[in-house]
Amino acid sequence: MEKKNNLLKIASYILIAFAAIALVVSVVNIFRTLGQVNNMDAATQAALDQAVAANAGSGVSADMAVGLVSGIAYVTLAITVAFNVLKIIIGILGIKKSEVMGSNNFFMIWGIVFLIFGVFGLAGTLSLIGFCNLMAGIAAPLLYIIFSKQTKAA
Repeated sequence: MEKKNNLLKIASYILIAFAAIALVVSVVNIFRTLGQVNNMDAATQAALDQAVAANAGSGVSADMAVGLVSGIAYVTLAITVAFNVLKIIIGILGIKKSEVMGSNNFFMIWGIVFLIFGVFGLAGTLSLIGFCNLMAGIAAPLLYIIFSKQTKAA
C-alpha cells in the first residue's frame, strides 16, 4: 500500500510542478506579447493601419483591433491562471489524500476531469507550454486514474 501512496504522491508532484511551470510560462508569454502589441514601431503600426483600411467596411479601427487582441489575451490569461492554480490546489490535496484510505473517488474524478482538458491541450506539444500541458494534463491524471483503480481493487 505504501508504494501506491508514493505513486499517488509522485503523480501529485508532477501535477503541481508542471502546472506551476505552465502558469509562469503563460504569464510571461502573454505579457511579452502584450508589450510587443502596445509598443509597435512606426512600420508595424502603418502595416496594421493598411490592413484595417483594406477592410474599411467593417467599421473596425486599428486601435479597436489592438484593444480586442489585448482583451482576448487578458481573458485567456485569466482562464489559464485559474485552471493552473486549480491543478496546483488539486495536486496539494492529492498529496494529503494519498495518505487517506477511501479517497479513490477524489483521484478518479480529478484524473478524468484533467485528462479530458489535457486532451484538448495536445495541439502544441512541441513547445514548453505544450509539454507542461501534456505532463499536467495527461500523465498526472492518468496516474491518478490508474492508481485509484489499483487502490480500490486492493
